[in-house]
Formats: sequence, structure tokens, C-alpha cells
Amino acid sequence: MAKRLSPEEEDLFSKIITERQMSGVLLFGRFLALKGLITDEDIFNARMFQKAQNRRLGELAVVRGLLTEDDVNRLLVYQEESGILFGELAVSLGFLSHDQLMSLLKYADEANIFFGEALVSLGILDHFVMKENLGVFQRLTLGNTEYNA
Repeated sequence: MAKRLSPEEEDLFSKIITERQMSGVLLFGRFLALKGLITDEDIFNARMFQKAQNRRLGELAVVRGLLTEDDVNRLLVYQEESGILFGELAVSLGFLSHDQLMSLLKYADEANIFFGEALVSLGILDHFVMKENLGVFQRLTLGNTEYNA
């Protein structure tokens, strides 16, 4: 189930992580790795799991019957040329209404697997350990004084 990183992938992933650290952005996975709870390989595998599980907005629109595959492909071409977010573009070009976009975004948010959930699903971390550390991470990075599970 979990993929071992090749030496080249390990080197590339290490460089990406170093760049993130240099920019002052601390992500939850890096926080857990710094605590010694997970490895860089675990981070990579959890991200790959998320990528496989989480659907893009266009895919969700097709599944819900709001767009066709052709509509999505057209919008993706427009998006590449304009740099505008997929949903904003779909509304501005009349492919979706604002209400349809809001409904899709809500559905996507509810259906997406977060990084911590991916770690638990893969058996890398126990649910309790993940939740406890997420609370600490949120307090440190967001200045939260209380933790909401």
C-alpha cells in the first residue's frame, strides 16, 4: 500500500520541504516529522493518498450532472490561459451558477480527506495521537488557545 521513495524522489522531496521551511511555512506533516512521529516518506505517502482520494471540482461537477466532460475540458483550457480559479471561471462563463458553485465547494470540502485523516487511514498514526498533535499545531501556528476536535 505505501510506496517507498526512490533516492531521486527522496532528494527532490527533501528539497521541496527545505524550501517550505525557508519560506517560513510550517505544514502539519513537517510539524509531525520534526516531533519524530512520522517520516518524510510518510508525508509523501499521505499526500499521494490524498491526491488519489480527493476529487477536483470539475470531476465533482460531472458526477453531480452539472457539467459534461467536454465542459470541464473546455474550462481547463480557459483556466490554463487565464489563471483564473476553475469555479470562478465556470461561473463567469455561464457554465455554473453561483449557487451551483457554492454547493460544489461545500460538497468538496465535506468529501475531501485532510492530511491527518490520510495518516490515520494509512495506519501511520493513531487517531488520538493525530488529533492531539493537530490541536497543538493549530495553537502554535494559528494562535488558537482552545482545541476543537
